[in-house]
Amino acid sequence: MTETSDPDLDPEAAGAFLRAVGLHYDTVSAQEVTAHLEATEEHHTPWGITHGGLYSTVIESVAGVGASYAVRSEGRFAVGVGNQTDFLLPYVRGRLDVRGTPLQ
Repeated sequence: MTETSDPDLDPEAAGAFLRAVGLHYDTVSAQEVTAHLEATEEHHTPWGITHGGLYSTVIESVAGVGASYAVRSEGRFAVGVGNQTDFLLPYVRGRLDVRGTPLQ
């Protein structure tokens, strides 16, 4: 993982909720955050598909970490982002790759 020398912004130092999600950061910078996780039955709804909240959690996490890296030189961090998640097809299991880049 890149640019994680600041312990206050270490995305791997998450609480139990985010550790349970299983998100692993591959690259972290102000220009791009990439991460991945293995979707398993642990992430399922009672109907056997990946819970939509997983996607929202992952999006919020990746965007928040990226935004925090963008303002860390000012001694700040970012909290909260808006996201809209559309579910096109159900997903059951396997690797999910995530990439976040700044819009502004």
